[in-house]
Amino acid sequence: MKATGLGGPSVYRILERCEDAGLVSSRWEEDAQPGKPRRRLYRLSPDGAARARALLAERRQARIPGRLRAAGGIA
Repeated sequence: MKATGLGGPSVYRILERCEDAGLVSSRWEEDAQPGKPRRRLYRLSPDGAARARALLAERRQARIPGRLRAAGGIA
């Protein structure tokens, strides 16, 4: 959550929506440490992993320096 700058409730709502969309699956931790609550563990589904790879590729492409762009008005 620190990496996103979002609070816990926001992150968990996003995870719930991703699970509803079939992008992640979740399960409860089986062997919780004594005195601590069980954690919910999340895993990307195959569709979620493919979507994440595509989004990362788009971001990398957008950050390539010196990418060719159309220059308006220059012949």
